[in-house]
This record gives sequence, structure tokens and C-alpha cells, in this order.
Amino acid sequence: MLTLLRAIEAVYREASEGPLAVASARIAVVKDRDLQLGRAGRKPVAKFVGQAVELGRRGPLAEVAEAFAAVEPLATWLQNPNYSVEGMGPGYDDRYGYVELIGPGRPVESTDLLVGLLLLGPEMHYPDHAHPAEEIYHVVAGNAEWWREGEGWRMRPPGSVIHHTPMVRHAMRTSDEPLLALYCWTGNVEVYATMTETRA
Repeated sequence: MLTLLRAIEAVYREASEGPLAVASARIAVVKDRDLQLGRAGRKPVAKFVGQAVELGRRGPLAEVAEAFAAVEPLATWLQNPNYSVEGMGPGYDDRYGYVELIGPGRPVESTDLLVGLLLLGPEMHYPDHAHPAEEIYHVVAGNAEWWREGEGWRMRPPGSVIHHTPMVRHAMRTSDEPLLALYCWTGNVEVYATMTETRA
């Protein structure tokens, strides 16, 4: 897991200020002895890890993809407890999940920072949602479309950086390949995202 954190720190290191600079500084001091992986718990979406990692190996964040592949079998996969089939659509349970490395109760404890990796399977629409934390995504693998309030749908290839201010509505959708994205939340990280009434 330390290898994955170091790969993420290398991505964030370029930021001289803001959330990524904070994340970089926190990760830089993490040692092996600080890490305690929880119990392994896989979700059905993990079946797309191999395809996502293969795609990620061809992109600019290949080191993150490789390191994630090594850690994932021991990682605990999560899903937002606010989400349901009614809100997310049929099949979401099989094509959505995330692994968190830094945050409340995570392997690296933090109350104001949350770092993890989101995986969406192919043909997945992640409807518009919002949360009070500021969020920065780095696309590791997969050409997916991203939507943000006030903007239309835009294709974001691997290497793209996507920023969401607190409570801005946003959404994603995949086509024939999975999406693997690294995310960093700052601020009020203990409040889960909720679906918004209007759908993108």
C-alpha cells in the first residue's frame, strides 16, 4: 500500500497550494508502520479492475494503476450508503465502488482529507450528485464523459484533472470501458454525497 500512496503523492506533488498540496505533505510522512489495512471486502465492481489497470498502464498515471492492482486484492471496497437502485439505476451495485486510503477510519487516519479510487464499470451512468467537500479527480483509466452544473457533457481522457467546488452538481457516464479515477476530498469529508433532484 505504501507504493500506491507514494505514486499518488508523486501525482499531487506538483501542486504548490490547495488540497493536493495538503494531501502530498500528509502522504510524504506516512511510513509502513503507520498502515493497517482493514479486512478485505470485495464488491462485484472489482471484476473490472483488470481491464481498468490494463487501460491505465497505457496512460500518464500508469504508476498509480500498477500500484492499485497490487493493493486491490487486500482492499476494502465501499459504496455510498445514500445510494440505491432507485437513485442510481438498475445494475449500479455491480458497476460502482471505491477504495479509500486516507480519511476517517481509513488506513491513514484523517478528519479533513479523503483520498481514494473510484471504479465505474462499462455502460454506467453515475447520476448527478453533490457533497459539501471540495473534490479533485485525476482520471487514471478510461475515456468517460463528465458533466458539471453549468456545463455540458465532456469527454475526459486519462490524465485529466477535474475540480468540483463544494455542493456543485456533477455526474459521470462510461461507454464500453471502465473508469478508474483517483479523488481527493477536503473540508467536510464525513458527509456522503447525495443524489440531486434534477438529472443530467
